[in-house]
Amino acid sequence: MLWLSTLIAQSEFGDTGFTPPSSAFNEGSDTDTVVDNVVKLLSNIIGFITLLGGLFFIVYLFLAAFDWLSAGGDSGKVEKARNRILQGVLGLIVMVMAYSIIGIISHIIGLDLINLGDTIKTLKPSAGPVVP
Repeated sequence: MLWLSTLIAQSEFGDTGFTPPSSAFNEGSDTDTVVDNVVKLLSNIIGFITLLGGLFFIVYLFLAAFDWLSAGGDSGKVEKARNRILQGVLGLIVMVMAYSIIGIISHIIGLDLINLGDTIKTLKPSAGPVVP
């Protein structure tokens, strides 16, 4: 069962789909490979959520625009459609602002949270003793 968890932990998603790297079945995996795979997984999750948010915005905007066009002069339906468009735009603004706030916080505390892979690699302990 260890080989299955190693295969899942070290898998890469790309143009070819689910393909494990050549070292997936080696028991002594390198720490850099594990860190790189965790970073790729987090990056894929964040990218997927961002893509999903953008697609949701587009669909929500088109549905609200269709409601506006099909309102037929009914002021209640037009107001409801206008509020839906406003809510969709505000959601998109919140999504973009999240990246901005993370960037500002990263700059203030001195850690690069946007490029998480580089930050994790600098935080891991070295293999050898520290010699002054």
